[in-house]
Amino acid sequence: MSSANIFDKPELFISIYPLVKARDRMALARVNRTLFYTIMPDLWTSVSGLRQLLTLIPNWYGIMKWATQPIEVFNNKIDQVDCSRFDLYAQWTKHLELCKFRMPAFKTEELYALRRLSARRPLIPHLLSLTCTDFRVHEDVQLILPFLVPSLIRLEFSIVKAWPIYDITITEASIMLHVLSKKCPYIRALAICPQPDGYKPRVAHYPLMFLSQDDQPLVIPRLRDLGSFLAAIPPLTSFSCSSELVNDSCFSIMASWICLESLEISFDSWRERALSPLPSNSFPSLRHLSLYQAEISVLNVFSRIEAITKKILSVTVFLCQDIDDGLLLHLAALSELVGQSFNLQKLWIRAKELAQNPYILEASELQVFQSLPLRCLRLEGILFQGDNDDATGSSLSIALALLEIFPDLTELITPNHPLSLVDLQYLTYRKPHLNKLSLHLMNSEVLHSIAPDINQLPRNRPASMHIVEIDLFGVNKYNWKGTGDFFTYSYADALMR
Repeated sequence: MSSANIFDKPELFISIYPLVKARDRMALARVNRTLFYTIMPDLWTSVSGLRQLLTLIPNWYGIMKWATQPIEVFNNKIDQVDCSRFDLYAQWTKHLELCKFRMPAFKTEELYALRRLSARRPLIPHLLSLTCTDFRVHEDVQLILPFLVPSLIRLEFSIVKAWPIYDITITEASIMLHVLSKKCPYIRALAICPQPDGYKPRVAHYPLMFLSQDDQPLVIPRLRDLGSFLAAIPPLTSFSCSSELVNDSCFSIMASWICLESLEISFDSWRERALSPLPSNSFPSLRHLSLYQAEISVLNVFSRIEAITKKILSVTVFLCQDIDDGLLLHLAALSELVGQSFNLQKLWIRAKELAQNPYILEASELQVFQSLPLRCLRLEGILFQGDNDDATGSSLSIALALLEIFPDLTELITPNHPLSLVDLQYLTYRKPHLNKLSLHLMNSEVLHSIAPDINQLPRNRPASMHIVEIDLFGVNKYNWKGTGDFFTYSYADALMR
């Protein structure tokens, strides 16, 4: 069949669509109009990095210069710019990552231009999810607010894994929550981690520009009252926040959200944050709970909520780095939280960062969780003893001991106990139901031999073993101190030919 016939019948191209690189698809789509409108909307559904979209606006750098001029001058200039190409692609975008990792910071002029353009019309009218987790200087609220549209469902803002990036103050968070409640009636997932205004002082009048003249007298007097702004947000299904949003008023508000299924709180390790007790029927729909830098008092508050203790599906707890009262007491408090759950499938405990000296524990001391129907267990910062009191158990023996305590596990991740490829072969033979394990590589030089070693594994391995999670000790793209980074290596193709 000739190429012309392929253009006439784009469904033929779609049949091989997953096998063609995105760049080739875009080049091919430009050849034929029908093919263009068949392929391009899917390619632009998810955009990583805002500048990928901004390059579609002609003379963007000229627009940046106009942004600091009077609004009348800016509007006259922008009316002469043909933004039809940007508008075409922007209407296809549903998911946008604003700040791409290791990309240049946005300039003040760009922020001004985005604000003024968004005042004229929605920049991305059908946006569903917005992510901004790599902040620099004052990109924060000024970069988020221009993209808040009624269609927005998910906003992930100022949090990277368990460590919030404190580039947003309480004042800025108050303004963002207010604008969010006004512009995004269907918002269902939100991540926001403010810190006290004095933590990182900066000019606060820039975010105030996003408030209307009518709103300013109502909003400015209560800028530090986060509870009043959180109450105006529609009930969420997923919420991530810092401890500043866990005061009495905010905590009771989020506890009343009937549809909240996932809650993630990052506490401050350098100061105590007391939580007020809640009624036992709080968080009626909560299924996933993550607590970072959690103390025993925090665990005790959640363990008194019956809806959590009996219905929770997954729990992630990163303990305070300096546990003065011992790991066993924290495990006992955690067992009170999850011990009555007949549905808990995933438990992740981090006692210490991987770069720190781990806590010594016996595998039998995890029997307090034995009644749980766990499918996934992840233990970090814990080193298990062997048969002798002062000897560290081998990785294989520890893995087998844990699998005896938790026989239903399909994922067992213990980065403090390196598993060799020989161990992996034996363990998958003994426990064929496993589909995820961790290999702990103590230095990057091991990577050079991992691919051929994996290829040497028997071809008749259990078909369920698709993924190996590998921990590269001392490598972390978010933290120069090196606390461990994870990536997955799928070797199904290498073994199942």
